[in-house]
Amino acid sequence: VDDIFAAGADGLNFEHLVDLKMLVEKYNDKILIGNIDSAVISAGSPDEIIQATKQCIEIGSKAPRFVANIGGGITHDMQPEALDTYLQIRKQLCRTARRARQ
Repeated sequence: VDDIFAAGADGLNFEHLVDLKMLVEKYNDKILIGNIDSAVISAGSPDEIIQATKQCIEIGSKAPRFVANIGGGITHDMQPEALDTYLQIRKQLCRTARRARQ
């Protein structure tokens, strides 16, 4: 990550394996996209999906240019109901985080 930003990158779209807290603390001025584990969306319960999304947004929202996203993107094995759960809680939490910054 250090090398990517040292090379001049303005942002990074990253997997859940990258330490989001470290990115937010060290690269707060960069565009940070991602960090929700696609496996949780694919196989997790609604409560697990909500918790993973909530944790990601709570940490990421401390960076002004953070975008919550599924690390690795949407995969073929994600059920529509799981995506609905993710999208609904993401929308709700992002609105709350945006209001808190204003």
